[in-house]
Amino acid sequence: MERGVMVIKEIKPGDVVARSSYSGDILFRVEKVVKDKHQQSALLRGMFVRLYASAPLHDLEKKNDNEVVQVKSDFLRKKQSYIRRALKRQSRTRKIPINTGSRSSSVIFLNRCRARCCI
Repeated sequence: MERGVMVIKEIKPGDVVARSSYSGDILFRVEKVVKDKHQQSALLRGMFVRLYASAPLHDLEKKNDNEVVQVKSDFLRKKQSYIRRALKRQSRTRKIPINTGSRSSSVIFLNRCRARCCI
């Protein structure tokens, strides 16, 4: 067995894998291994994203616990960055800063129709 490439027989339900054809960017948990007419494939559920997929077993790379921890920490770091940017962008679109607990806050609504036909 070479580094990074697992023998097909070693992949079983419950294993954590990545698709090598997609550069291993998303981790999946194997839900079921099925045999089609031509090849064996696996039904996969995304670990950190809501995604359900299938893939041939020869396209899967089994991941160890250290790799899973590393990918999870990278994912959480990116997620926090996205949230921070969204909050920053949201604060720039407000007319007056919203004070929590205050009823007199106002917000600019950017999704209104300019012709005012959809009010």
